[in-house]
Amino acid sequence: MTWNHIQAFGPDAITVRSADDFQTEDDTKTPTGKHHDPLGKRVLTETGQDLGAVQDIEFDATTGHIQRLILGGQDVDGERLLGAGSYGVIVAAP
Repeated sequence: MTWNHIQAFGPDAITVRSADDFQTEDDTKTPTGKHHDPLGKRVLTETGQDLGAVQDIEFDATTGHIQRLILGGQDVDGERLLGAGSYGVIVAAP
């Protein structure tokens, strides 16, 4: 599914424009589920500095690109995002 198939989203659901746009787990290899949800996960720089936990994510509603990660005491520019996994979110060191 690409960003232009999404009609609306919220904390518990995503709605798509058409049932034809929906993919099942067999159709994609994208990680799903709470195990891969970045909210609440630790944010670490590539050098191991702990920046805090992800409280929210701001993204461009047109393109879906992540604009910034919102942490407790600071924000991290989305361009610094390197990856996310079950343990945490990794960003480039400033």
